Parts: sequence; structure tokens; C-alpha cells
Amino acid sequence: MLADDGVGNGYRILSPQAVATMNHIQTGGAALAYSPPAADGSTAYGIGAWIETTLFTDSDTPVISSIGKFGFTPWVDFGYGYFGALMIEQRTDTVPESVGAKTHDALIDISDIVRGQLSSSCPLVETFDEIFRDGADGLP
Repeated sequence: MLADDGVGNGYRILSPQAVATMNHIQTGGAALAYSPPAADGSTAYGIGAWIETTLFTDSDTPVISSIGKFGFTPWVDFGYGYFGALMIEQRTDTVPESVGAKTHDALIDISDIVRGQLSSSCPLVETFDEIFRDGADGLP
């Protein structure tokens, strides 16, 4: 939905203005009190997501993410038009402090690989609405 400017499965959920507001730094010059592990100040506060300032292609096409403590990391790269999610399966009752940092590092590495492929001749195979349309929403 965010990658399609607020439209999900053919229905407008958010206005383009709402998506644009979410995708821009909201704190001006305020000091960053917290950032996800391994971000090292490379993120900024947005609304509902982190703005990944080190992954910007330009100021109008940010990368947003939502790095979770337990390793779940979704992101949208507006400049290159793709999105992804990393999920970590915990096999112990204790969560290592570094799991969020490791998924952030993986996000950076994956972004480099995907952007390299998209910059070459990578054909579009399917769109995100086709991926997520499972019939549960009453659509064909």
C-alpha cells in the first residue's frame, strides 16, 4: 500500500499527502534521542517508520523501515520501487541484543544487491497487489 502511494488491492487507504508526510523527517533539527541498533545515527524519525537517511536516493524518494527489537524488519524503497521484510525465527527464550542490529545490516546489504539488479535490466515479474491478493478481501 505504501509503495503504491496509499492504494492497496485497488482501494485507496491513505491519501498521497498522508504517504508523503510519513516519508519525510518530522523532527527538523531536533536531536535524535534513540535510533535502532546499528543505525548509528543513520536514521531519522518519521511517522510510523524510521527514515533511512543513508539509503536516500534523493530527498523525495526515501527508504523507510521499522526495525523491530526481535528482528522483524520491513522496509520500502520509494526511489527504486521495491519493498521487503526480514523475519528472524528465535530458537531460544532469550533475545540477543544484536538481532535488531543484524537485520539492519542485512537491510543495507540487501538494498545494495537489489538496487544493483534494478539498475540493470531486471524485468518486472509481478506487482505487489498480485502478491498479496489472496481472496480474503472479497476481490478476485
